Amino acid sequence: ALVLTHSDLDHVGGTEEILSNYSVDKLILSYGDKYKIYEKQDDTKTSRVHKGQDLILDDKLKLQTLWPTTEVAGDSNHNSIVNRLVFGKIEFIYMGDADAEAERNIVAANIFSKDTIKILKVGHHGSKTSSSEVFLKRLSPEYCVISSGKDNKYGHPDLGVLITLQKHCKNILRTDTDGDIKFITDGEVIYIEKTK
Repeated sequence: ALVLTHSDLDHVGGTEEILSNYSVDKLILSYGDKYKIYEKQDDTKTSRVHKGQDLILDDKLKLQTLWPTTEVAGDSNHNSIVNRLVFGKIEFIYMGDADAEAERNIVAANIFSKDTIKILKVGHHGSKTSSSEVFLKRLSPEYCVISSGKDNKYGHPDLGVLITLQKHCKNILRTDTDGDIKFITDGEVIYIEKTK
């Protein structure tokens, strides 16, 4: 399955190349977003997801959609897909570019277990539109990963966001300083590989 969180170019730009070079059984799009050039992929392989839909990958591995809702509002970032991948005692939370309002809705659902190790892929590259204190405090992640280019023109990650992350996240990893970051797990223990 290939998840296109939303239609911004930095999140979908490599889609055609992936579809040309890999076997993709399912293309997953956000319920509330318009994908323009990817509409031609709208066939039996394509599905639009919203909060509450799960994809069971096997008996130990489940992908849950936490956002968006079926009530379409806001821009593409607001409607960005948020996924939780649960594997044994490990939870990966992928925020896409979802904003603080989406985070508040996810917190209100009260779905996070205290007994799991959580890895958060930080929302919107560490922008100040995401990573609200209420969300991070509730989630209390073991690892927070910021995906941002070195010396990017947007100034990501935001200094205020970094300060908030330091209060609520035990380990912060960044692609601009750590290079590629790989998590390896058997559902019990996590190993991390970095290229820098």
